[in-house]
Amino acid sequence: MRYQGEAAAPDVRTIVAHGRALLGRAVRAAWKARLLTQNPEAFPGMAGIAEVEQILASLETPDPALAAAAIALPAVGETAPRKRLEAPRLAQLLDSIGCTPVAADVVAAALAIELDATARSLATYVRGGTGAGALNLGTLALALGDDAVAELLMTLGDGAPLRRHRIVELSDKGNELVANATVRAAPRLLRWLVDPSEIDDEVADFASLYLPEPRPFLPEAALATVEEAVEEVRAFLETQRSGRGRIDLVLRGPRGTGRGEIAKEACRRLGLPLLTAHVGALFGQSSASDAAGALLREALLLDAQVLLEGAESLAGADEATSRLRITLASSSRPLLLTSNGVDQPRLATGRHLVTREVRIAATHQREEIWRQVVPDVNAGEIASLYRVGVGAILRCAEGARLRTDVRQAETVSHVDVAGAVRAEFETDLGTVATKVEVSQTWEDLVVPDDTGRTIAELVDQLRHRSTVLGRWGFQRKLGKGLGTTALFSGEPGTGKSMVAGLIAKELGLELYQIDLSRVLSKWIGETEKNLSKVFDAAETGHVVLLFDEADALLGKRTTDVKSANDRYANIETNYILQRLEAFHGVAILTSNLESSIDPALSRRLSFELRFPFPDEEQRAEIWRRMMPAELPLAGDIDYPMLATRFELAGGHIRNIVLRAAYLAAGDGTDGLTQAHLLRAAEYEYRDHGMLIARGRLSK
Repeated sequence: MRYQGEAAAPDVRTIVAHGRALLGRAVRAAWKARLLTQNPEAFPGMAGIAEVEQILASLETPDPALAAAAIALPAVGETAPRKRLEAPRLAQLLDSIGCTPVAADVVAAALAIELDATARSLATYVRGGTGAGALNLGTLALALGDDAVAELLMTLGDGAPLRRHRIVELSDKGNELVANATVRAAPRLLRWLVDPSEIDDEVADFASLYLPEPRPFLPEAALATVEEAVEEVRAFLETQRSGRGRIDLVLRGPRGTGRGEIAKEACRRLGLPLLTAHVGALFGQSSASDAAGALLREALLLDAQVLLEGAESLAGADEATSRLRITLASSSRPLLLTSNGVDQPRLATGRHLVTREVRIAATHQREEIWRQVVPDVNAGEIASLYRVGVGAILRCAEGARLRTDVRQAETVSHVDVAGAVRAEFETDLGTVATKVEVSQTWEDLVVPDDTGRTIAELVDQLRHRSTVLGRWGFQRKLGKGLGTTALFSGEPGTGKSMVAGLIAKELGLELYQIDLSRVLSKWIGETEKNLSKVFDAAETGHVVLLFDEADALLGKRTTDVKSANDRYANIETNYILQRLEAFHGVAILTSNLESSIDPALSRRLSFELRFPFPDEEQRAEIWRRMMPAELPLAGDIDYPMLATRFELAGGHIRNIVLRAAYLAAGDGTDGLTQAHLLRAAEYEYRDHGMLIARGRLSK
């Protein structure tokens, strides 16, 4: 059923003629039953008998162009069969929702009242000069005849197609006779008759309409990735839309996997418009159920397929959600839904759901898509870093191009892509983690050579996942545990958190430190729920997760369970171990107490890196590199002496240098001196309970 681009005028003229004829029948029936007087002065100021007779005479000899739509008017005391509505678009719409000929007559009469002054005059006359042209059940009963009264009442019942799909509105004050209930065509139906191709303004506030295009809008590589899913959805719609099936299809998968794009392409192949709305947007309206009713009606009028995004929200048990489910279940067409939750979306009883899993494309497939949509960047590295699906890749590519335009550059850079990915996914982590700004560089890092080689290996693994996991086939062999997880252990101040930040900076990723105060909870199950939010938000790999002091989360499990606390502590550790094993992102855990961490973690780690306490030569280098180039020095600094006298890790050296700089600024000297450093070191040792500023300070 295609409405776009068709002329509306012939349908309107036919509907008006049909409605006039029905109202003419009502007048004749009222005269026959002596419900109306034929006194020409009975209703001053209104249509009199002469005018009504003239109208009825015109109906008996209609315009030749409307002869097919005219209904033969019986003489008083006679009956005649009703003629079926001959307005193709409207008739096809009503047939599609299971309406009877009586329902079609009701709609035609209601539309004629709205569109035609003559029809309003007849309706006013039938009501004895009251009602200002409104159509009521009494008038319809007269027009349709006694035999059709029961069907008329069923046609306008709450669950009947006309009411369920909001084609007509019934106004009943409650204390009046049923015959006085007013029937009115929905205003949206009138606008559709005039302009059948445009989405209604009311619905456009929370929904979008996508018209089918002659060519696929997905790039070739992206289309190849989702081809199987597209064909399954197309076949489902082709089968279900041709009948009265009450089966809906759920496309379930992580955000950004391309579920919406799959639906669009399937509808394009069928020549169907796609009407999309997010369940959250429906809840944002004054009445979610009313908004859903308007959405379903719009889909009928435009012959569009409905796609409801965020359908996991339909699993709620509150009253508003229940009403929304009931409204959605009234759809006479199959619904497409997207969900990223484990819980199956629920609609009202009587509808069945079929689920189709949509997974993130493999690394080598993502590489090909990135290469097509952003040819200026290293597609292999981008695909290795960001585990995002087809839909997210397309949106991020567009975002990267916009960033390129803003900075007036000719080519898209890695930084543009990284910014676009962060903009797409960053908000998911804000409630459970804190973003860490990294200002240091690799030049500031002093570690042993073997530690440096392991760090470089970790960075290379993150850069080349597309090659190893994708093109070389290890993704198929491994099955799970495709993420990168590392444990950095060592004494405080040895550079563990600093290296985590440098790795993130090197790869163009953001570093998020997990805030344990917002993750750990005394309530049973809440810690696991918060951790699930952390891992889910970082699955795309657009950030590096930093679990500082990981021993607080991954303490050794005990076999000697003596209390509920022991049991639930074991459950939390088990959960984290399971999530780390299935994690696809990047996580770095740091600990000062490696021996207190559960040994089962070791098998789930990509890297275990111990940061040793710096020796004397390394300490001297740390002292030297800790001095900013802008820092004025008043005299020579004896770095070897400082390294020999003070056995300190980098964290303490940083504190002492910063403290000495403030001392120098407070003294008003020309620059930092050796004396300032020695005084600051003495204060640092004293703060840690040591009276003599010499030797090992590792706490």
